[in-house]
Amino acid sequence: MDKTKVKKILVIGLSNIGDAILTTPVIEVLRENFPQAQLDLLSSQRASVVFKSDIRIDKKIIYDKSISWIEKLKLINRLKQDRYDLAVDLRQTAFNIFLGARYHTSIFARAPKSLMHMKDRHLWKLKSLGLDISNVMSPSVMFGKDERNYINNLFNSWQIKEEDIVIALSPGARNMTKRWEKEGYRQLVEQLIKNYNTKIIMLGDDEDRVLAQEIARPFKTLGVFQAAGVTTISQLAHLLTRCRLLVSNDSAVMHLGWAVNTPVVAIFGPTSHEKYAPQGAHDIVVRKELDCSPCEESLCPEGQRQCMKSISAEEVFLACRKILNGKR
Repeated sequence: MDKTKVKKILVIGLSNIGDAILTTPVIEVLRENFPQAQLDLLSSQRASVVFKSDIRIDKKIIYDKSISWIEKLKLINRLKQDRYDLAVDLRQTAFNIFLGARYHTSIFARAPKSLMHMKDRHLWKLKSLGLDISNVMSPSVMFGKDERNYINNLFNSWQIKEEDIVIALSPGARNMTKRWEKEGYRQLVEQLIKNYNTKIIMLGDDEDRVLAQEIARPFKTLGVFQAAGVTTISQLAHLLTRCRLLVSNDSAVMHLGWAVNTPVVAIFGPTSHEKYAPQGAHDIVVRKELDCSPCEESLCPEGQRQCMKSISAEEVFLACRKILNGKR
């Protein structure tokens, strides 16, 4: 690839928030290699929130996969008229066939099976174009002054002080099979408050609000606060930087914790920790070695969810203690 000929770049991104966070290293590599190029992103409305404050991206283009074929053809024509020099398709779609970019990722090429983690598999697409990916370590999500002010005001309203030990819990996940038991989270909250006098913040989106409230109900007067459904992704990114630790199921919030360098205790069951686990220096994965896990199924084939139910609050607490005591 002749880098001097790359003036306009299009990245075709993924649809879900967590998946989109794992593609941010791709954005970082492209911006480092082409600092003066126009860098545009095509993504779903849902995933676009990850990049709301991302100054590395010049233009965000929303793609709704449910639109008609006529509308899709119109979109392809508009993109073709933009004359992109480089197109990086992270979704393995047919877009690159029609865009006419001088350089582009292959619709047929697949990352080697030896590359397990999805972050690395996304980056491999850039390596296949001849770009150096050796310096990229982790995802990154940006936030700005407005997000800082919002979270600072929220913490002030809760009377959380700088010296307080703040721990975030994210009990939700889009797929129910990935959720650890509510009772496990309740017991964990009890242990954390008892042993560390922590402030606990419950996280999640609107759909997680009821779940978070149910877990926190016994601790209303003990420093447990609700943030489920009251933050954007950018605001949540800054909130997590104010936390000593995040405990989360395999979810978008888990990836966000990794992206802002907050230590994560990640609870895994049906999904593969080799593909999706956070890889920060202080991150810990809690999971059970079962013959059926990971099954990568959206519904438990056995109907029992033993991969999640058999994880005890004591196991998760011990992982938290390692991080809080600086032994990880």
